[in-house]
Amino acid sequence: MPKQRRLENRESVVVGSVLGIAFALFWLLAAEPWEIPADGGYYLAIYEGQLVAAPWGYRILTPFLARLLPWSVEINFAVVTVVSLVATSSVLAWYTASLNKTFSQAVILCVLWGASFPFVYYGTTFVRADAPMLLLLALLFALSRRFVHPIVLLTLLCLGILAHETILIFLVAIWMDKLLSGTLTGGGRYGSWQLLALTIAAIGFFLGTRYFIAVLPSDAINYVSAPQEMFSNVLRASGGWVKHILRIYAAYGPALLFCCWFVVFHLSRRDAFSFTVLSLSAVGLTFLAIDTLRVMALVSFPILLYAAAYLQVLRERGEQSKFVACVFLQGVYSWLVYGHLRTFEASSTMNVLAALLSLTALAICAWPLDISLFRRGRPSAPQ
Repeated sequence: MPKQRRLENRESVVVGSVLGIAFALFWLLAAEPWEIPADGGYYLAIYEGQLVAAPWGYRILTPFLARLLPWSVEINFAVVTVVSLVATSSVLAWYTASLNKTFSQAVILCVLWGASFPFVYYGTTFVRADAPMLLLLALLFALSRRFVHPIVLLTLLCLGILAHETILIFLVAIWMDKLLSGTLTGGGRYGSWQLLALTIAAIGFFLGTRYFIAVLPSDAINYVSAPQEMFSNVLRASGGWVKHILRIYAAYGPALLFCCWFVVFHLSRRDAFSFTVLSLSAVGLTFLAIDTLRVMALVSFPILLYAAAYLQVLRERGEQSKFVACVFLQGVYSWLVYGHLRTFEASSTMNVLAALLSLTALAICAWPLDISLFRRGRPSAPQ
């Protein structure tokens, strides 16, 4: 197979933007429409200048950005959200360039992002706080790889905290890479004192927002007011441990299988351990929020990066039929599940079809070469 062309920085931004715009338009036409459900009402109230309950009342960045625009409230939120999702696509392609990956792998990553739960969900619900936070999180991954000054990272973290406090999971990622010489972020390039200062300052800012931003007392069970009760409430809402695990899987579908296959058979042990700790951190957070899929979106970037790497391995080994089948299965799964989120959970037929798609993807991954790789032992292939 001919040598793959490496990706240039400027080219990566163009590729990511074009694919992001294409997917945004596609889901606007193909996905089920939404009302403004759940926490969207809190963000509309913030937009109107009202005080709302904690923790939603602290997430002021997205409503603030929406208020800067001249159109109706829903259009303003939609513009902020869609622009953030498209920009995230560009950043992910740019991030891929920093890893010295190929043009095709950047395209695969952007396609997986465009077919991912957060892209489809936020790109069709609009009135949410998370999309700018995901953009800032992607920037933190990309810029830390390029060893920007810690003040830049702190600024992005503080902005992200004002969008949604779960951006602090980046601190887990960068510390794991520092301690294990991992490569997902640029953690290994920063001194321990720099990261310690970054951590203390970011957490201090987070605590400061809880003091300086005025909110109403919490009016519902949440991780702030009653974490233990929230844990029990989450398991009840999920339907028990097994269904909760299935919900975690549903956040990615076959892409999670592709990611796991790459981590097990191709990723260096240090990166694999760092990735595992980061992923388990997100899994732990799912027990503090009802929206399991939205919490798991926090680790979209590493999971989709490694899923794209697995698909790239298939291409480089000349297994084009497996590659096409995997991409097709993920696309159909995304359309079936994420494109029909309002009706999927109540539809037995859709659930069975999603399970069949996942089982088919698992069978394709396991047949037959990857099993032989497992028998020979995992190669040590650092990112």
